[in-house]
Amino acid sequence: MKKVPSAARPTASAPVRRASAGATDLSLRAPKAGERVALLRLKFASNPQLLGVVRSAVCALSESIGFSPEGSRAVIRSVDEALANVMRHAYGGQRDLPIHLTCWSVASKLPEGAKAALEIVIMDRGIPMPQEKLHAPPPRELRPGGLGLEWMRKSMDVVEHSRKGKTNSLRMLKYAMQAGDPATKEQHS
Repeated sequence: MKKVPSAARPTASAPVRRASAGATDLSLRAPKAGERVALLRLKFASNPQLLGVVRSAVCALSESIGFSPEGSRAVIRSVDEALANVMRHAYGGQRDLPIHLTCWSVASKLPEGAKAALEIVIMDRGIPMPQEKLHAPPPRELRPGGLGLEWMRKSMDVVEHSRKGKTNSLRMLKYAMQAGDPATKEQHS
């Protein structure tokens, strides 16, 4: 039997807290007012072959916290577009650079009719996004290949880009609405 070096052995992690019986979400505990709880943290390489893995994880998460199929698709497409932009533009096609994605359950300032909110933060250390790209072009200037950020803004309830030091951060927020409540973009996604 071959010995596995200690550095390659799995290490024990903190005990996993289990959700109570009958829980319908993955947050382990419901966030209190004004609080956000991390539901999912991924660190992965800027390899486009990993986009399907991330899409699957975000799909399962958004459905588990109560998004409609349409709302879930809007979240997934927005995340997919944002990650493709990081890979293509910020990292120039390099396939081995780090991307961090964190999904939060948010319990503050939910609009009337919302049953949940999902906040997604994507961070990379690529080149900064040009300031002129942060502002949506007038409709007469739209052209193929330049609609990703505009589409994300139409699909998500909040889209904010920032740069601190050498880190780009994209924050997106989407509200899951009660059935039949047209109060957010979820119904139009």
